[in-house]
Parts: sequence; C-alpha cells; structure tokens
Amino acid sequence: MKRNTNSFSQRAISVVIDIAILFIISISFWIVAENASGYLFPHTVFVNEDTIITKEAGIFSIVFIFLYYGVAAFNKWNTIGKIVSKNWRRVILSFSATVVDFTCALIVTLLLDQLLQKWFYIETFNLLFVVLFCYALFSGLVTKGKTIGKYFFGINLQTGDSRTKSLQYEMCKFSILIVIPYFLLRLLGIVDSYAIFLNIVFFTELVVIFSFMCCKRTLWAKFAGIQKVIQPLSVSRLSLCFFILIAFFTGGYALLQYNNNKQQLKNNIMFQKLFPEYPNSSKVQPYTDFMKTQTLSPKEYILSLFERYDIVILEEAYHAEGTLWELVDDIVFDSLFIKQVGNIFTEYGSAMHQNKIDTFLHTVFQDETELGKETAVLMRYMSGDFYYFIKNLNLLNATLPDSLKVREHYCDNADWDYFPTIPFRTAALAKERDSLMAQVTIDWYRQQVAEGKRHKCLVVTNTRHAFGYPGGVEKVKNSATPGLTRGNQGQYIFEAFPDKTANVTRNVPKPYRSMLFFPVYNLVNFGIWDKAFELNEHRPVGFNLKNTPFGEDFFNPGWLRGANSELKYSDIYTGVIFDRPYTEFKHSLYFRYPYQKFATEKEARRKGITDINQIQAQVGSKSDDVPEESYFTIGDIGPLVGMYLVLSIMGLSILLSFVFVLKRIIRHYAK
Repeated sequence: MKRNTNSFSQRAISVVIDIAILFIISISFWIVAENASGYLFPHTVFVNEDTIITKEAGIFSIVFIFLYYGVAAFNKWNTIGKIVSKNWRRVILSFSATVVDFTCALIVTLLLDQLLQKWFYIETFNLLFVVLFCYALFSGLVTKGKTIGKYFFGINLQTGDSRTKSLQYEMCKFSILIVIPYFLLRLLGIVDSYAIFLNIVFFTELVVIFSFMCCKRTLWAKFAGIQKVIQPLSVSRLSLCFFILIAFFTGGYALLQYNNNKQQLKNNIMFQKLFPEYPNSSKVQPYTDFMKTQTLSPKEYILSLFERYDIVILEEAYHAEGTLWELVDDIVFDSLFIKQVGNIFTEYGSAMHQNKIDTFLHTVFQDETELGKETAVLMRYMSGDFYYFIKNLNLLNATLPDSLKVREHYCDNADWDYFPTIPFRTAALAKERDSLMAQVTIDWYRQQVAEGKRHKCLVVTNTRHAFGYPGGVEKVKNSATPGLTRGNQGQYIFEAFPDKTANVTRNVPKPYRSMLFFPVYNLVNFGIWDKAFELNEHRPVGFNLKNTPFGEDFFNPGWLRGANSELKYSDIYTGVIFDRPYTEFKHSLYFRYPYQKFATEKEARRKGITDINQIQAQVGSKSDDVPEESYFTIGDIGPLVGMYLVLSIMGLSILLSFVFVLKRIIRHYAK
C-alpha cells in the first residue's frame, strides 16, 4: 500500500505544534507564578533547585497535559496541532491581525502616557486596558468589527452590516479576555496593573486553546454568532497599507524615543531618568512639605541614631553600587563615629577569616603598591567599591591609636576566598545564612557589653537582609511571603535587641518585578518620593519614618508579585535617607579591582594548589593593572518596560506583515 506522505507530514506538524503549545503554556505559567501571582503561591526569595514556584510549574504542566488531551479525547482528538495544521492560513492570519492590533494599541498607550502624565499619574498597563476598550468600542460601532489588523490581513466579520452584531462581538471579546479576569484578579488580591496584564496574557492563551479545541473557533465568536471570512486586499492597496503601517510604527516609536531621550543624562549611570515622571500634583505636597522641615544630612542622621541605639543597620540597595560606599566612607571616617562607635559589620567577607582582616587593619605597609596588593589578598571582592573602602580603612587606622582603630567585622558564612573551601553559591543560598550572619553581630555585642567595651556598631547589608521591625514587633506573619520580615539578618538582630537596634533604608528604585526574565525597578510609591526630593532641590536629608507621610506608604518589594502590601515602610524600617537622585547612582563592574592576578596566584601557593588549569580558570584575563573606572546600567524603571515591549511586538508585527505582503506580491506576479 502506498503511504500518504501528506497525511504523515500533517501529523508530524500537528505533533510539533502540540509540543510547542505545551512548552509555551508551561513557560507562561512559570512567568506568571513567579512574577504576578500575588499571595496565591508560596514563595522563596532565591531561585534555585528548591524553589517552590519551579515545582508548582512542573505540577501545573502535568495537570495541563492531562487536561489538554482529556478535552481532545472528548472532541475526536482534535488537538490544537491538528486544528492549526488543517486551518493554518486562517489561524496565522488571525494571530497576525491580533499582533498588529495590539502593537497599535501599545504605541498609542505609551504616547498618551507621556502626554497625560504631565498633569496626572496613571499606571501604564491600566492605561493600556482603557485604550484597548476604546479600540474595541470604535471597531464595533464605526468600522463594523474591522480593526487595523483585520483590514490589513483581509479578515472580515460576517455581521450583515449590523453594527449591533459587530459591537456585540468586540464587547464580548473584551469582557471575556480583560474585564472578567481583571476583576477576578482584583478580588484575589492582585492589584498591580503589570501583574494583571501578565495574568490576562496567560488567561487568553488558555481561553483560545480550549475554545478552539471545543468549538473550532474563539469563545466570543461563538457567543456573538459571527463567522470570519478571508477577503484579501488588492496587491496595490495592501502595499500602500503596509507602508502606512510601517510609517506609523516607526514614527510612533521614534517619537517615544525622542521624548524619552530628551530627559536622559549621561550613559555611565546606573539608571536612566524615568520619563514620564510623577507630576507635581497635590499628592506630592505633604511629602515635600515634610521633607523641607528636615535638617539632618544622611550622615548626620545615621550618626544621630547612635545616641539612642547601639546597632544601626544600613541597607545596601544594590551590590557594587559605588555611591553608597562613598556615604559609608563619610560616616566611618567621621571623628564622632571613630570615638563613639568604631565598629562596622558587612555582608562581604567570611567570618571564618576574621583574623585576616584584623591583622590587615593593624598593619602599616611600606608603600601604596604593597597596600594595594595586600588589600586584594584579603578576599575576592564583588566590586572595587568595597576594595577601596577596606584599603582606605587601613590608611585611616594608621593615623589612629590602637584604642580608636576602626574594626571591620566579616559576617558571611560563605567563603570569599579566590579558591573557597565552601562553594559560594551553596553557602549564599543556604536557608540558615541570614541567621548565621546575624549571630556574628549578636555574639559580638553580648561579649562587648559583658566586658564593658565599645559595643556600638554599623551593619551594612544588602536589601532584604536589612529588613526588620522597629520596636521588635512583627506586624504581619504571612506564610506566603517568607523572607519579607522573617528569616532575615536584620530580623534576627531586632529580635535579640529590639530596643537597641535601628535600620535605615535609602530612597532608591526598588527591585519590583521582572519583564519576563529581566529585572525591572520601580520608584517608591510610583515616584512620589523622588518628586518630593526634586522639589526639595535634591537637598540630602535623613529622618525617622514613623508618623510621616513616607512611613505611611505601603511597602511593596518585588516578591509580593502584584499583591497589595500589608506592611507600611515604618513597619519595616526605622528611618530613610535621601542622599542623591537615582540618576547619579553608579554601578561598577563586578569583580574588577587592582592586583587580582597577584592575589589569586598568592592564595594558590598558600593553599598548595598546583593545578595550572584550576589557577588559570580563576585568574582568567585578570591583570594587576588598575582597571579604569567603569560603570554600566543594570536595570530599567517602570514605564520604560513598555519601550522594550513595544520594540519586540513591533518587530514581530513588521515581520508578519512583510511576509504576508511578500507572499501576496509573489503570487500576484506568478499568475
């Protein structure tokens, strides 16, 4: 019997499509669960092999596979793969039209965003939902369901010239895909518009898949009782429409970039300036008025806390951000700190090597070169900022008597050596890491008090490690968000010494969410804090948060994943500092500082490591030359996400449109 080649290839294509669908749905679920699921799933702070979300994504994938093929079994095994392989032209044209329509709506949204936010603030994705509603309403009432995408790809709704039917179709579609999930998500506690958008995209995927499997068409087309017919435009009209579409896309994007670039400063900064920024509205006034009454600089404020507290925790918002260590230099080198405090604890550095830093800080070196080399030998630094801090601390101590020398205390359980005995990632992700780091400070403090020695200290630690609860009272105990106030270095210190501990945050763009796999940062309270700082002429200040407009704002870290925060800033931090605008932050290159090659080879000799390949792997391309000061951007803020989204969607729209036009032209001239 002769084999049906077409039938075999069609089956193969359908299988490939089914596998692709399952993969896309699984990835979509993982993205939504990790970034936009609110309190619906337990959450771990670090993404590793034990992350709960990853396990749940795997469970969901298995459930979806059973559901997918279960529905297919009740519908004569009509999977999406079979439906698409039999009706690929209609499906691809519908998909292409949807992409073009969404691109148009997104460009209009961002242009409106830049225009409207001169007077009032609206979240970008909430504005997108409004634009999509207006787009659907106009299409239903005026053009009888013919959107830009449908017109271009020749898709017509069989409405019998009835605007009622076309409006019914568009409103049914908008209600099913946006209105219903939007309000359902709000009821479930997911309030962030970006998180809602991600959920709606995922929900749309599911609705389209199962409605096609069950009804052979979309759910809204079935409810509205409308069929689609393909009536392509003439080649000449299609070509004209293509150039108009390209002009709109590129012109809109160019205008968005032009408006955005007008606001930008130099390129060697950590964050570009947010545009549009929060408007100078009545909401900002209480913040500005309060800030203008504050007189203490950030350094003065932190030093003043030592009058009441023995332990002050300062949050390092980002690893390798240089300006924070400039502030720490100012604090530690101040005569008041030297006389009354004299101790600093850092997340950087391994507690098991405390003897190395003690010896180093009590040694006077012959010259700058020897000092630089021995500073590099101490540990493998994450950046040059902490390297130079330690080096300068040695120079400071060389001028001080032993009784006043400033002592640096390493806190970490991870080994910061070039050839660590404990793998750094294993230790850094260990569940007990925070408690161990906190215990270093707790044990030291108790011993110092018992011996009647100086027991005040500054603790510099990154982001969530600095979280605590002033007064020693944890306001919220939510099992869905471990790591919010529990399980952190600061929390353990607060528990041990509730009346002796204070913690201070810094006004910085907060790691807030992810754009797929890329980090996105948000200004605090949509930028109100930064606008108040700007209206105060960026005058550096520091103050307590309790009973202030700033302290009453809800605290919203990224791992709330779009949910409403149940905590206020004053529940997490004692105080806040405003030292400089975020556009002046500088992020130095990771693991770049002088004499790394020298330090690596010296440690290898000390530890008896003779494997040339192992040594070379650690040395790499490093040299002993002092690297030039170099900074780079690590993140983007808020609405700037829309710029990347519109660029990627616009590229897909242009590609789909171009391929469609090219095929039509080839067919036209072939005839």
